[in-house]
Amino acid sequence: MCPKAVAYWYEGDTLHYVKPDHKLEKAALAIVDKESSERFNRERGLSFKLP
Repeated sequence: MCPKAVAYWYEGDTLHYVKPDHKLEKAALAIVDKESSERFNRERGLSFKLP
C-alpha cells in the first residue's frame, strides 16, 4: 500500500513527506517506485516530480 502524503519535498537523496495525520516521514529516494508514484498522482490530477 502506498503512503498518502499531503506535502512532500526532497533533500539530497531523501524524500520527506507529511501524512494526513501530520506525521512526518522520510524514505531514501533509491527505494521510491518513481514510475508508480508519478502514475498514481497523474491519474488523480496531482503534480508529483522527483529527480
